[in-house]
Amino acid sequence: MCHPDYRGQGVAARLVKEVLQTACQMDFDILLATAHPKNKPSQKVLTEAGFVKEGHIIKSNDYERDILIRRMR
Repeated sequence: MCHPDYRGQGVAARLVKEVLQTACQMDFDILLATAHPKNKPSQKVLTEAGFVKEGHIIKSNDYERDILIRRMR
């Protein structure tokens, strides 16, 4: 979660870019991310980085997440 003072400044996008570079260097095949379905900024960062929604989880206590996958090859 990003502190409100830093939202909208590209922090998450920069972090995802670093993760992708490291995953590539480490020869990862697939990356998995989760985001709340109503968290549109997170969904946007992930989809712009090549992640695709592959599923959805709903657990007790209103825990809900979309599952996004990024194939590295």
